[in-house]
Amino acid sequence: MLEAALTAAVRHEPTVDVRQGRQVTALTIRDGHPPRVTGVQVGGDTHRADLVIDASGRRSPVPAWLTAAGCRPPVIDSHRAGIAYLCR
Repeated sequence: MLEAALTAAVRHEPTVDVRQGRQVTALTIRDGHPPRVTGVQVGGDTHRADLVIDASGRRSPVPAWLTAAGCRPPVIDSHRAGIAYLCR
């Protein structure tokens, strides 16, 4: 239910561009201290963004991509909640 409500709210935001059904192959990163994510690569296309949200779960390749780009390794804080979450 939360995902449906969030999706509906996001789709009504004029400055948000949601792209589903395609796999991100890399981040575009501007060198600096710290490095800055400036978008994503999807196949041969580059999509610039002010904010990139990784919602791909615990097996996401993004932490490794960020570390390889010179960012500090992410802090992972995991807790058992005693509930199971299923969706389709």
